[in-house]
Amino acid sequence: MQEPFGLPNRPTKHCIELLPGAVPPKGRIYRMSPAELEELRRQLETLTSKGWIKPSTSEFGAPVLFVPKGSGEFRMCIDYRGLNKITRKSTEPLPRIDGLLDIVQGCTIFSKVDLKSGYHQIEMAEEDVHKMGFKTRYGTYEYLVIRFGLCNAPGTFQTEMHRIFRPYLDKFMVVYLNDIVVFNKTTREHAEHLALVLQSLRDNQYKINKEKSSFGVPSVIDLGHVISGDGLAPEAAKIAAIQDWPQPQTVRDVRSFLGLASYYRNLVRNFSAVAAPLTNLIKKDTPFLWSLHCQMTFAGLKQALTRAPVLKLSDPTMPFVLTTDASQYGIGAVLQQDDGNGLRPVEFMSKKIKTQMLQDSTYEKELYALVSALKHWKYFLLGRHFKIFSDHSTLQWLKSQGELNDKLARYIQFIDLFDFELKHKKGCYNKVADALSRRPDSFALISSTHSFGEEVRQTITRSLPQDPTYGPIVRNLQADPNFEPGYALSSDLLYTYNKGKERLCIPEDQQLRTLLMSECHDARGHFGFLKSYAALSQRFFWKEMRSDMLRYVDTCELCQRNKFQWFSPYRLHWGREPRQSLDDIIDKAKPDLTPGTAEFARRYRLDVERARANLFKAQKAMIEQANRHRRPSPIRTGDYIWVASSKLSREEDISPKLLPRYLGPWQVLDTVGADPFSSSYVIDVPLHLRTYPVFHASKLLPFTLADTFPDRPPQWGPPIPGKGYDVVAIEDKWGTGPDRQYLVRFAFQPPSENRWFYRRDLIKTAKSVVLRYEAARKADFLRSPRLHP
Repeated sequence: MQEPFGLPNRPTKHCIELLPGAVPPKGRIYRMSPAELEELRRQLETLTSKGWIKPSTSEFGAPVLFVPKGSGEFRMCIDYRGLNKITRKSTEPLPRIDGLLDIVQGCTIFSKVDLKSGYHQIEMAEEDVHKMGFKTRYGTYEYLVIRFGLCNAPGTFQTEMHRIFRPYLDKFMVVYLNDIVVFNKTTREHAEHLALVLQSLRDNQYKINKEKSSFGVPSVIDLGHVISGDGLAPEAAKIAAIQDWPQPQTVRDVRSFLGLASYYRNLVRNFSAVAAPLTNLIKKDTPFLWSLHCQMTFAGLKQALTRAPVLKLSDPTMPFVLTTDASQYGIGAVLQQDDGNGLRPVEFMSKKIKTQMLQDSTYEKELYALVSALKHWKYFLLGRHFKIFSDHSTLQWLKSQGELNDKLARYIQFIDLFDFELKHKKGCYNKVADALSRRPDSFALISSTHSFGEEVRQTITRSLPQDPTYGPIVRNLQADPNFEPGYALSSDLLYTYNKGKERLCIPEDQQLRTLLMSECHDARGHFGFLKSYAALSQRFFWKEMRSDMLRYVDTCELCQRNKFQWFSPYRLHWGREPRQSLDDIIDKAKPDLTPGTAEFARRYRLDVERARANLFKAQKAMIEQANRHRRPSPIRTGDYIWVASSKLSREEDISPKLLPRYLGPWQVLDTVGADPFSSSYVIDVPLHLRTYPVFHASKLLPFTLADTFPDRPPQWGPPIPGKGYDVVAIEDKWGTGPDRQYLVRFAFQPPSENRWFYRRDLIKTAKSVVLRYEAARKADFLRSPRLHP
């Protein structure tokens, strides 16, 4: 329990082998605050008194800096990155963490021993001491023991631990660097084995950290896991860190979160499928776009980790049961054992299907899932008989297939190495069914593909019981889970299940439904109705969903302004597309019909008369046909419409390709002519556009007001910092004198965005517009009849 001191004489010493031609790194001396200098002096004195450092004249010199601790103290850090860069990397492997944890199966009493300043208890090789030099304001020093931060230090330390505990490793103890765990089934055995471990440490002059050690307890925390007689579970502190993780703002933030969460991927069923939207964000050349789907996945993954089950530690004396499944996007598997209380999971496995395999058949994907699971748990399953369950019945005859392609032949060749019995399990009973293709009540919530932000989730769960459509269904399912066929209740969320497809039921909440439609239409790039509805109906369901999405797309102002309307001018004018016909095939003239003969003149006269008669007949038929199908234009006086921008003079000095396809909306002032079928209109076009205000119907588009979706997110972007919106016209005036105000219209903004400004403020930013408006008003005043009686 004493503090480490001095340089104990042990056979293991740390060596630093440099790369050929390496140049010693020379670090700089950083400027420090008075508090940091005081801490530097104190630590140099302490390390010198313990015999761990000494003054040096080495050409090697790593820089020193201080990092504040949470308690307000300072931690001294030596930046050995320059030394690590020129050091030949060691090949000494560290043991697999999951392999160490598998060994403690069946034990109920544990002890954990932590070494005090473990690295400082191993001496540096004498010929390499000068390479440990570091520069300070008070001179250059060099370490005589291992310092944290050296690239090969973990391998050296693990080698020393193996030397000390080689007779006991994997029998009643495991060691990972300075974490030593002793485990037994009885108290008596544990006392004997713990004494052997402590005696080995005493013989080799190692000091332990009493505060971080525990002896004879039912559970210990080691390597981020809680190990107990019940099995393996994630450490609460690690899970708390994940739960408190803020929303990622950059790709680096997402990568950091996934790095911590992936440490427990073997504890979470279908981890790859659940985390797929986040892993897609960190792909190369993928723009960072934090969508609603990403937010729901982020919240769901944090919740899945907090609800991760306690895994059973594997027992080699018990038979294993392997269950696999594949979906369109990923594969999943679980390895289980029966300890007398039913099947319990030993470990989960999941991974995304490679892009080149997305077009493979269902049989090939299911076989790939089986092969991947066998490779993952080969060390458990090879050389023993076990059972495999799959919901794909065709796999039962995989060993009796006739002709095989190269890929399937390789799969079968690998599968033949194992001794197993494959059984079919229906999808509704397959507890490891992939989250993308199974209903939510057939597996825990952690495997659900629908993961929601807390605010959205609370809105749904709060509205469902009061919903007139889904409220009775929820109450029936709470009383009897099998009462409502085609529906399932999971974590207060209602799912509908049909033809192997699960969708979340959305209650009658207009704001919530508008949010979901916005995510599937606006956020995805303003696709048409079919694509937007397909994206929405893939995940969600409510009875009026199709009609709601149709109205949402029809009233989308950006789509109305910028998209083609799929109608030719002919159809807008006549109400139908023009009919196409084949050209007539004219026979060649006969030899006896030579021009200039009497017969030719007679035949020509008859042809002309027949053609004239046919023309009158055709005209009559065309008039009747046109009047039968012709419809009046739907545009009426007072309506608001869009006008094709190609018919207006450009008010901005930019390419026409970058302008919206339609401008407006403006009001229809009058109809040209008395014919009710007239298709030309007088439009209230702003005067500054300097254009004739009469337009044909083919150049107009009715404006649809989005009044049924008041919570639709704004579609007009904010002004560019430092530039603002462009003022294009003044629509009205109010007041007189210095306090008069003008109603301003902005470029590419709807009339609802018009704003009032004082003249004294507007003259500073839009002087030309103000002067043009005032000049026009003055000209109108001079033309007034009151001045010319």
